[in-house]
Amino acid sequence: MKYTIHRALNKLWNNRIIYLFLLIELSIGISVTLCGHLSSRSAQKRLDEYYSQFEIGEMVVEYYSKGNIFETAITYDDYSYLKQNYGMQYEFTYFLYTNSIFQLCDSNEVENVTILAMNKDAFSSLFGFEQQERIYVGSEISEALALGDIVFPERWIEMSEHSVRIGDHSISNIERIPKGFEKLITRAIQDFDLDVNKLMILPESLINTLEEESVSLVSFLMLQQQTEEKSDQIALILEELSRRHIGYSYAVVDLGIQIEQFIADLTQEIRLLSWVSKITLVITTLGIIGVLFLFLQFRRREYAIALTQGATHQMIFRELYCEVLILNGLAGIVGILIAVVAIPYLSTSMFTTSFSLTVIPIVIAIIRIITFSVCISILFCIRSIYPSKLLRT
Repeated sequence: MKYTIHRALNKLWNNRIIYLFLLIELSIGISVTLCGHLSSRSAQKRLDEYYSQFEIGEMVVEYYSKGNIFETAITYDDYSYLKQNYGMQYEFTYFLYTNSIFQLCDSNEVENVTILAMNKDAFSSLFGFEQQERIYVGSEISEALALGDIVFPERWIEMSEHSVRIGDHSISNIERIPKGFEKLITRAIQDFDLDVNKLMILPESLINTLEEESVSLVSFLMLQQQTEEKSDQIALILEELSRRHIGYSYAVVDLGIQIEQFIADLTQEIRLLSWVSKITLVITTLGIIGVLFLFLQFRRREYAIALTQGATHQMIFRELYCEVLILNGLAGIVGILIAVVAIPYLSTSMFTTSFSLTVIPIVIAIIRIITFSVCISILFCIRSIYPSKLLRT
């Protein structure tokens, strides 16, 4: 066996130009197949998440300014009023956030930060446990606090490693957002284009303070229908908001319709990616078989001489099999390396694609399929070799 592998390696080296082009073609084919598979799997995972997260009756209140207005479109008082009067029909999720900057005391570097406050129901739904009088910060803010106090341009907020002052309120419990919840928060705030690493989450008790102290605020209100029966309270909610804030106009967007459209688009993209990977694999296999078959025809005289010197068809087949297997193994390794580099660039606004070692069995399967297909063509080629007839010609 060692002798066969040694001869196969010699043949690969002696015919390195042809095998180099085959290696490039096969590597690209394998990498494209892997990229298509991983993208399709990431899209399918995202689709499953949307199916699991989707709940009937979810609606978001959107608002539009009729001019240059600096007041908050949906205040905490609005949320409290709506919860008190319509809490039996709907569950309310309320976010309020503002953007700011901070820097270390002994540094001139300035970093962005988003200060976000949410109601207790939203917090419990997001984290899975009850909200406490505690402030959660992203990884970059936590690392900055470990280096010393950080300074905000606003006078109403001060922050050190052990405490935070928001207006007249001081909170000594500061924790970094747990790694397990970073992805959950990222999904929850992805529509707001916020960076979870530069996020500061305040408890509901500080929403009023944030609203009073901050100049520019963005609010978010979502309604979740509590019962399966349709409610006609939406018009009254919008009317009440319009009465409270004359400068804004309000509308409700049914998330169900948006998510259904999103799911339809994502399903179509999954099918496209799946077909791309399959077609690429077929084209690559046929291309390799075609090139190797022509190459074997070119080497028929070499095999005929080997047969006259005592070699058997089985020996020649094993040698060619080793050549193809080594070539496919190298192509698989190169294809994986190409996929590792290319995969991060395939992420879209719909899903994030990342490399996974679970594709290694797929690469092995691809190598076996191509090797098996090529060996069948090799077998037919070898059987058609008649040394006496070929050498006479």
